[in-house]
Amino acid sequence: MAERLFGTDGLRGTVNNAPMTVDVALRLGLAAGVRFRRGPHQHKVVIGKDTRLSGYMFESALTAGLCAAGMHVIMTGPLPTPAISFLTRSMRADLGVVISASHNPFSDNGIKFFDADGYKLPDQTENEIAEMVLNPDMAWPYPDPRQVGRATKIEDAGGRYIVYTKSCFPTQLTLSGLRIVVDCANGASYKVAPLALEELGAEVFRLSTAPDGMNINDHCGSLYPEMVAAKVREVRADVGLALDGDADRLIVVDEHGNVLDGDQLMALCAQAMMARGELPGNMLVATVMSNLALEIFMREHGGTLLRNFLRQCAVSTDLARAVKFRGGGFFADGEPILANRRVYPGQVVSFDLPPEGEGVAPQPDIPVKVVYEDAFAVVLEKPPHLAVHPTLNYPGGTLANGYAAWAAARGESPVFRPVNRIDKDTSGLVLAAKHAYAAPLLAQNVEKLYYAVAEGELPLGEGVIDAPIGRRGDSIIGRCVTPEGKPSRTEYTIIKVQDGLSLAACVPVTGRTHQIRVHFASIGHPLAGDDLYGGSRARIGRQALHCAKQTFRVPVCTPLPDGIRVELPMTGKNWKTITAESPLPPDMAQLFVKSK
Repeated sequence: MAERLFGTDGLRGTVNNAPMTVDVALRLGLAAGVRFRRGPHQHKVVIGKDTRLSGYMFESALTAGLCAAGMHVIMTGPLPTPAISFLTRSMRADLGVVISASHNPFSDNGIKFFDADGYKLPDQTENEIAEMVLNPDMAWPYPDPRQVGRATKIEDAGGRYIVYTKSCFPTQLTLSGLRIVVDCANGASYKVAPLALEELGAEVFRLSTAPDGMNINDHCGSLYPEMVAAKVREVRADVGLALDGDADRLIVVDEHGNVLDGDQLMALCAQAMMARGELPGNMLVATVMSNLALEIFMREHGGTLLRNFLRQCAVSTDLARAVKFRGGGFFADGEPILANRRVYPGQVVSFDLPPEGEGVAPQPDIPVKVVYEDAFAVVLEKPPHLAVHPTLNYPGGTLANGYAAWAAARGESPVFRPVNRIDKDTSGLVLAAKHAYAAPLLAQNVEKLYYAVAEGELPLGEGVIDAPIGRRGDSIIGRCVTPEGKPSRTEYTIIKVQDGLSLAACVPVTGRTHQIRVHFASIGHPLAGDDLYGGSRARIGRQALHCAKQTFRVPVCTPLPDGIRVELPMTGKNWKTITAESPLPPDMAQLFVKSK
């Protein structure tokens, strides 16, 4: 029941409120540096930010942590998020960092990481970084003093990005004669956006280009397109552009002051490209958020809207990116998809997964007990006192090391992809994905049941603990029930009471960190052996918690000589439900053995 430190777009929150604090930023820098420090080459990190007042302190904290971990830091100052992605690739950096809360008010801030290719880090990598940050006993592997990193600032970062953006504009065209209003939201684009347009020949009217650290997104930018619209009408401009705080969101206003939404912009671009014969297969790819009008427009103009193909294939964004750049691409009836043909019902769509890595070091001496296995999933039974996967504190001797040896002996990928993780001292079932395609599928709709032994004698029968859980004081790992916490609900049934102990079957409806442990401690009945939350180890040497049942779904598939075949769409009969179970372990069962 691990809690993610990162959200869908990095770490974000109110400044000086957990987790958006300087101490967390420092640990993030250390953790990211440790995670991406590999090999003898000079490691580099590009750090950019928007114009928020708090950006200075987070920049300093991240820089300190990264340098302490042996990374050389290159600071760009305020620049759009896409610029940091570009510079990370251009400067052959190992990592890119953006300090921004996008369209949020100045009182918020965020931290987002890019890999060496300029893409958002996979969830697994973010989880590895988060685990180091949240571990209060983390022993940081500081390098030799001679290997401490240094921090520098590149003064021409904005110029480099302007040159790059201009290179994306057709060389035979200019913006000469066009009057353009650009609203930079007092954010990261306040310098580069107007300059890029001016260098292409446009007459630019600037709005919200005087940041003071607190006026970012303040009644300006993409959240308030009416400001641009009014200016367009006032100066009789040809177009208006409104950006958000980190300039990765664009709202367009036409020459009449009308605000154009994303679907309208895509329709205009698709129409123009089809007229020039530049849209492959006359096919426009959009998200599932696009409306029916866009689909009708494309059909009426001889095109096709492909809206949710990858979702129907149950392909995650990370996997699609990996297939595109490291795999063999997507194919329809053997032909490259999205290149020169449409997709029709009945076609066979195929793709090859990217090559697997080596995984962790295999350790055959670690026994692996398999409870369930198919083409997508494997369920393992983990004993207590065994970490799920390596960390800096536990570099080996983990369940993942045992799995790597077991899988390699079978000629399968040794990469361990746990769908759920349990604490080292918690026993029971761990669900893992067999390959990258299975990982996002298995993460949906997993139901778990735990056995827990609580101190004290609770009434037999059903009960509910519905209480929000948040961080305990300044502790990184400790949790408590607090009104400021996240909604948390545990449903339980007391099935046995004996000798001052209660055996509970628990269903964590939500999945907060240490949820069951914190909830029972909050009602005065901590788990036996759970000394972090007030339990005694007099009768058991670890927290008495066991993952006893997991219920999940896997696609119905047909084995093929070179893979598997899945029928789409993945609804109803094309899924099957699996239940894996594990009995109460001996050290918990003995607590309820009647003495003679």
